[in-house]
Amino acid sequence: MSFVAPTSNVIAITSGQQTIASGNITITINIKDLVSVSDSNFTMDVIDLGSIELDFNYIEDIGNVNEFTINVPRLEFQIRDELTSTDTAGVKESFVEMISELDASDLIVAKVQFDSGSDYYYTTREQCEFSYMDRKVKLQLQHPIKYGAIGFGKTWDATRFTGKYIDLVFDDGDNPTETRNNSIHTKDLIVEYLDATGDSTNVQYYSELYNGSYTDSPQIEDQIVIIGSDLVNRADTDFSIASNRVRSAALSEAAIIGNVLGYGFFVPRYSKNSETETTLFSDDFSELELDISFKNVRYYSQSIVYGGLLGDTETVSVSNYLVNEFGQNNVDVTYGSMTGYTVANRDVSEYVYGNDQWGGLPAGFATKIINTFKRIFRIADGSPNVDAGSYISGTILGIDKLKPYQYFSVGSGVHPLVDNKDFRPAYLKYKFLDDTIEFEAYEF
Repeated sequence: MSFVAPTSNVIAITSGQQTIASGNITITINIKDLVSVSDSNFTMDVIDLGSIELDFNYIEDIGNVNEFTINVPRLEFQIRDELTSTDTAGVKESFVEMISELDASDLIVAKVQFDSGSDYYYTTREQCEFSYMDRKVKLQLQHPIKYGAIGFGKTWDATRFTGKYIDLVFDDGDNPTETRNNSIHTKDLIVEYLDATGDSTNVQYYSELYNGSYTDSPQIEDQIVIIGSDLVNRADTDFSIASNRVRSAALSEAAIIGNVLGYGFFVPRYSKNSETETTLFSDDFSELELDISFKNVRYYSQSIVYGGLLGDTETVSVSNYLVNEFGQNNVDVTYGSMTGYTVANRDVSEYVYGNDQWGGLPAGFATKIINTFKRIFRIADGSPNVDAGSYISGTILGIDKLKPYQYFSVGSGVHPLVDNKDFRPAYLKYKFLDDTIEFEAYEF
């Protein structure tokens, strides 16, 4: 079953502008046109602006993990059931009665505008809770990547990549054959994907593995990871295929990805790019808890396969790494090969791929990936007895203090165990009405 977003003649339900300390928020719900509803524009009374929640951890609990996945941003808010028409004076409608006419595959769209940036969140009628006594509805929505659906009103076709296609030529070592002339760089795919799933006014993109794009003009002999064209499964024209390719890229680089508060981002967890850093001081925290305990892990194993379409692969792995001989759980993280990707070398006028083109991962990349996933499970980078660093949690005052793609340094004078150290958020919850951020973060 494919989920379907509303297209033409949609019913729009808006909250109007809601003002909080850090900015202005407007929520607009869109559902498909219904025969029983004569008007198309309504206002809603938002009881609770709710929150946007990001759980960057790939798993909830320690244990044997056969595959890790992406947890997407989630939005939750509450409205009164009664809606007021702006087309016809005095007309009222029930939101619950409206959505009861939707099919299970019909998507309910919420557009959240925070100041000048906008994001989209989707849900179905099954994720809406109605309180009969209070006459209110709680909506729980998720980022479009969860549903493999494009942003509301957006399009996905080959015109997005006009001027960005490259000739990808297979070379078996003797003579070039088979040209795939509708191939694209991975970076170009990801950036366009973020645009298609949100209205981000600011896109933060960083990658060591997928750092080439059409406009970067790679040098001769540069190795580039490319989305190889496929006559059946084309990422440039099939959005569901594009979703799979982008998820695969994010997982392979331990990257956080999404559209939140008007920001689009693809940032590896290991990245310490200065443009993604901020500093928080004691006055920025209303609560701060410190956890220096280790997870109850005995052995840790990891295997991720990188490479191309022709079996020219490389595996980044750790096998039975002893963390604590008295631990109760073994952790085994595995992720198969990256479907649809290949590696090519820049030639004079084209990109060449083949059995002998794989030149290996960037220097130091494998170590970064291994250590990044260890940190998720609170496992030290070095020997089992090395300190894995602090894990902190608490509340930050002001939802503008920490952007969803940023890591933060703690300023001096907070506590000797955290002063001047860097932390990567594992969990963020932006609470609009309180204008606070609940967080969990680990030292890295």
